[in-house]
Amino acid sequence: IGGSVPGIMLAIICARHAVLVLEESASTFSMDSRAGCMLGPYAKKMFEHHIPSPELLSTAIPNQELLSIISIDGHIKQHMSYVIGDDYPMSTTNWGAVYQALTQAFDARSSSETDAWGAATVTLRTGVKVISAESREGAWEVTYDIGGTERVVTADILVGADGSNSIIRSLVSSDRKSGYAGYSAWLGMVPDTMDLPAELDGILDGKLIWVNMPKHYISMYAIPCKDRSGSCNRGKHVEFCWYFKYNRDPPELESIMTDFEGLKRKGTDAPDRQRAEAWRYHLNKMLSDVPLSFKPIFLGCETPRVAKITSMVEENASHYNGKLVLIGDAFSQFPPHLGGSFDVAAMQAITLKDLLENADMEPKDWNDWVVEYAQNTRRYSVDVGEYGMMDCDSVAATAID
Repeated sequence: IGGSVPGIMLAIICARHAVLVLEESASTFSMDSRAGCMLGPYAKKMFEHHIPSPELLSTAIPNQELLSIISIDGHIKQHMSYVIGDDYPMSTTNWGAVYQALTQAFDARSSSETDAWGAATVTLRTGVKVISAESREGAWEVTYDIGGTERVVTADILVGADGSNSIIRSLVSSDRKSGYAGYSAWLGMVPDTMDLPAELDGILDGKLIWVNMPKHYISMYAIPCKDRSGSCNRGKHVEFCWYFKYNRDPPELESIMTDFEGLKRKGTDAPDRQRAEAWRYHLNKMLSDVPLSFKPIFLGCETPRVAKITSMVEENASHYNGKLVLIGDAFSQFPPHLGGSFDVAAMQAITLKDLLENADMEPKDWNDWVVEYAQNTRRYSVDVGEYGMMDCDSVAATAID
C-alpha cells in the first residue's frame, strides 16, 4: 500500500513475487522533482546492483568534504573543514532523476515480468482508496475503492509504504506518532544567474557548506539539473536548507508547512503570498546573523518552501510473523541532515527481498536488522542536527566524530 519511492523500489526488485501496488494519488510521484536528495550507501547499492541506473549515478555529485563556516552577527569568525569518511559515502542528486530511474525500471519490469499465463506480476493502480485490510487464515484481504467501484484483493504479505500518516501502521495498534524535532527548515534554490560568493568555492564539485550561526544553521550543496535543456546556467543547481528553532504553531505558519520532500501538507496548497510573508518575517528576524557575502542569495531567491522536521522510528518493522511489514516513512522518519530516510527505505527494500528469497532468514532477523540500522541512522542524524543548532562557541569547540 503506497506508490511513492519506497513502495515502487520494493515492487521493482520483488517483481517476480507478484506485486500489486495501490496508490491513493492519481500519479505516483507528486513531489517537486527539482529538489535535491541524498544517496547514502544503500541507495547507491540499489541503483548500482538492484535497479541499475548508470545515468542517475553518473550525474550524482559525490560529497567528500564538509566546510563549516561560523558566523556571528554577520561576520565570519572561523572555518573548519571535515573529510567525509568512506564508511558512509554520500552523493547528491535530485528527485526528478530518481523518479525517472524508478519509472523506467518499473515500466520495464511490469512489461517483462509475467506469470505462466502471461499476466503481469507487478502492477500499479493509482487513484485508489484503501477501505480495509483484514488478516484471514494467514492471508490478507484488502478492500479498496477505485473510480467508485469497490474491489477486494488477497495477498500473502501486506506492505505499508503509505507514508508518515500510514493507514497500514494503524493496523498494528501503534500509538507512536511522528515526533516534532523542535525545529523547521526553509528549503530553496540559489538563483542560477547569481554569482556565488568565494566561500562557496568547491560546492559545484561536491563540497558541502554549513553556515553555523547562534541556534540556527544553513546547509548548502550542489545538485544536478533536472534535465539537460540548458536552462541551468552552471550545469548544476545550488540548494540551501536553513534550519531554525520553531517552538510554537501559529496558524499562519502551520498552514503553509509542507512535508520535507515537498509534498503539500494534508493536500493543501498555501497561497504564495502567505508563504512570502512568512519568509520575509524569517529574514527580518534572522538575516543579521548571515555572512554579508551570503545575504544577496536569500534576498534574491524565489520564496522557499518551509517544512516542519519530524523524527520517529517504530519499535518493529515486521508484524504477524512477517506477513505485515512497514517501510519508508510508515516505519521511520528522520531529520533530513544526512538524507537518512531514503537510505533506510532502500536498505529495507533490499533486505526484504533477501528475506523473501532466503529460506534461512527469519522475519525476526530482518526486523532486528532494519530496526537497528534505522535507530543508528536516526541517532547520527539527530546528533548532526544538534551540532548545527549549537551556539557558535560550542560549535567551534566541537568536532563531528
